[in-house]
Amino acid sequence: MKHNLNIKEDDLNIKTNDYNDSNYAGKDKNKDSNLSKGKITDISYINDNKNLEEFLNSYGKKIYFIGFFDGKENNSSKKLFNKSYDIYEDIKNKNNEKPLNFGWINATCQERFSSIFNINEYSLPNLIAFIPSKSVYAILSGNFETENLQNFIEKLIRGQINLYQYDKKLITLDKINCEEIIENKEFLIEGEDLIIKEVLEEDRIKREYINNDNEINENKNEKGEL
Repeated sequence: MKHNLNIKEDDLNIKTNDYNDSNYAGKDKNKDSNLSKGKITDISYINDNKNLEEFLNSYGKKIYFIGFFDGKENNSSKKLFNKSYDIYEDIKNKNNEKPLNFGWINATCQERFSSIFNINEYSLPNLIAFIPSKSVYAILSGNFETENLQNFIEKLIRGQINLYQYDKKLITLDKINCEEIIENKEFLIEGEDLIIKEVLEEDRIKREYINNDNEINENKNEKGEL
């Protein structure tokens, strides 16, 4: 349900000046370089309810961002994950001194949790911002690029983003071992490949038998045996 809660900066104890990029001008270039390389980052991987609860109750934080990423074990998914994570890490580091918390989940594993926010494998990567003190969340609109993510954060702070109420009881992950799912999927793929190979081999043998039988009949016809 959409709510116009008109959350203001004062409600979150975050000042506008905290969000001006000019505040970062003149800082140690080496430090900024390290930030861009992701050397001082802290993005939480949320894979169970204990992690989720701890993440959403981190001391001193006001807004909690969860990235929804494609965690499938194939080359295209890995490439997309790495690109998305690098962008997310960049945003985290750019806002490192602000009272924001950043985490991510394997959305292709935690499908039910993702579906609560109308996120599926076709809308990945994605981002949800939680404000637990108000029991509301906001969802990213547009692409998962640095500029759009930063605009999302700034508009959220200024109260220019649509917010939706959520039931805290529903904000839970399923008890799933994502690694086991990956292993099972790989096993199924291997099993399917084996079945396909067996079917193709049987078809090849049948065709070979038919061809041989046809050749025998042709030879008999030539000899007038038929």
